[in-house]
Amino acid sequence: MADTLTFPTAGPASPEASSGVLKTKHLKTYISDQRRSFVGPTSVYYAGVTAPVISGGMATLVLAGLGQTSLGPMWSLLIAVNLACLAGVCWYLIFMRWSYRRGVSRDAETGEEVSVVLGDDTLVIERAGVRVSAHWSSISEVCVGKDYLAIRLPGTNDVVLPSDWFETREAFRAFAETLSARTG
Repeated sequence: MADTLTFPTAGPASPEASSGVLKTKHLKTYISDQRRSFVGPTSVYYAGVTAPVISGGMATLVLAGLGQTSLGPMWSLLIAVNLACLAGVCWYLIFMRWSYRRGVSRDAETGEEVSVVLGDDTLVIERAGVRVSAHWSSISEVCVGKDYLAIRLPGTNDVVLPSDWFETREAFRAFAETLSARTG
């Protein structure tokens, strides 16, 4: 059945199909809506684990170095603790800066014509000559945002359909409602 489907070359004529070229702007909008912060949990974890290690190492080195001077033990300890705190804070700030999320890293999805057809029992997606057919029960979630519709399939990147692929807002809403009704 999927071999007999025809794909539109321009905007959709019905709430059953959509097509267009995904732009980096579309992906940035979608991904920024999905992210909760500028750094990931792994970055926070490693910055939090390594900063105390660096602080401890710095305190040990400075205390050993100041032990060779004529400073008293209290002054050596005070200076070592202050430098260790500064080293830990500096490392934490540097690491957090290095770990900011930058690009969307989904450039392979942009620039190619994408067609999506809502079949009777499957969702059919075609991009760059590759056709994927997914049964309605395999769709894990349909996310409708202000400027996009995202279809989540297990084991793949989300399929993003920007609202400007549709002729009107009503056509966008009709497509989203039809898709949501079929996925149940």
